[in-house]
Amino acid sequence: MEGRWRVTQTLVAYNAPLGREFLAYGNDQVAQKVLQEQQKQLGIPVEFELRYLRTQRNNTVEDRAFNVRSRLDAFAGKQVVKSVGYVDVPANTREDALKAGNGPEDPLLTTIINFKGAVQKIFITAFQTEQDKEGNVWRGLASQRTVFAAPGAGYNPLTVDEEAVTAIRRGPNNNDNNTKGVRGRFRLLGYLNPNDKLFFKAGNKAVTIADYSLQYSYVGEVEQPSTTATATTTTSPPI
Repeated sequence: MEGRWRVTQTLVAYNAPLGREFLAYGNDQVAQKVLQEQQKQLGIPVEFELRYLRTQRNNTVEDRAFNVRSRLDAFAGKQVVKSVGYVDVPANTREDALKAGNGPEDPLLTTIINFKGAVQKIFITAFQTEQDKEGNVWRGLASQRTVFAAPGAGYNPLTVDEEAVTAIRRGPNNNDNNTKGVRGRFRLLGYLNPNDKLFFKAGNKAVTIADYSLQYSYVGEVEQPSTTATATTTTSPPI
């Protein structure tokens, strides 16, 4: 997967398996609007670029700073991200990464995204991958917590817990130098967090499930880590 990819992501199904009461903090009117809006997005393709890098330890990882900006801007339909950077957290710091043999530009697990008047932080709390013996199928599971804050807006930071499940398959006629037939599936599961009054009632079950189809087209090599994503590292500020 190393290199630049043009990705088409299309929503094919969206549902709330536990019911509307578990959406929008129990506000049924808002929950209904959320479901209606998601139904409008069914079948509409969204295109964006993703990049995957070869680390100093010879592992292939996603360029998280670039990719998060690319996804957010694409789904917003315009440029909404001002800057993106990596953030040190206790379990994943730049110093620890360097000691483990990673390079100074290699991606960390936590990103901070700045918008106009708002900031969003995405923590990757767990990550697992596997692939078949032939290297044609790759699967990944990422658990992530997103905290969104808008200073001065009059409300507390919002926290969202999600699991992102990805499965991609390379076409039978492709090889490492001609990987143009990659297709896949992406499932995003949303969970309540302990701040929600219905957290225990939900029983650690997904309250939203969004399924997408994926189509990847190879663009070319990545010359260097993205500077447009401002992939700098800072210590984690309060949010």
